[in-house]
Amino acid sequence: MIPTQRKNSGKLSKSLQLKKIAALVGGEVYGNADISITGVAGIREARKGDITFLANPKYLSYLEETEASAVITSPEVISQKKPLVRTANPSGAFTKIVAFFTPSRTSQLPGIHPSAVVDPSVILGADLTIGPHVVIEKNCEIGDRSVIDAGSYMGARSSLGSDVRIYPNVIVGEGTILGNRVVIHSGTVIGSDGYGYENVNDEYVK
Repeated sequence: MIPTQRKNSGKLSKSLQLKKIAALVGGEVYGNADISITGVAGIREARKGDITFLANPKYLSYLEETEASAVITSPEVISQKKPLVRTANPSGAFTKIVAFFTPSRTSQLPGIHPSAVVDPSVILGADLTIGPHVVIEKNCEIGDRSVIDAGSYMGARSSLGSDVRIYPNVIVGEGTILGNRVVIHSGTVIGSDGYGYENVNDEYVK
């Protein structure tokens, strides 16, 4: 599902002219370059003010039907109704626009929440954010600027690199090592036992 940036408390959080969007993604405007874009959405879900993208020819029929105010497309696409931003990589360009319009998912300030349980042996980097009810066991290590959201668990001797983002309710098992700039989404379990068994002398051994 494509995120959609809408009104917040009656105010639009961001607005950008189409010509500035084209400059941001290295594209060329076809049509009205002065219209304002206030959000992003999928081609079928988009509404007035949104920009969407068309990268797969099988969705070409939606180009004239979409309610989006503008569409990011490949250079050969034309439209009689919709302003376009034409670029060699519509998907990549749309990703940049999503990043612009979508607010950061890290709203917390750096620090350790009072309800978090962090063993004294843990090595903590700088500018960390550790959310409510996080548990970090013995001899773990967490790199600079990493974020561990509410309810997540790190088993003993596990480590995170720098700029890691752990979303809520993630389990990082004992001895698990994650590098820099890793993103783990909610509900993920890393470092758990596998499902493999071996038959040894007619007995199954885990």
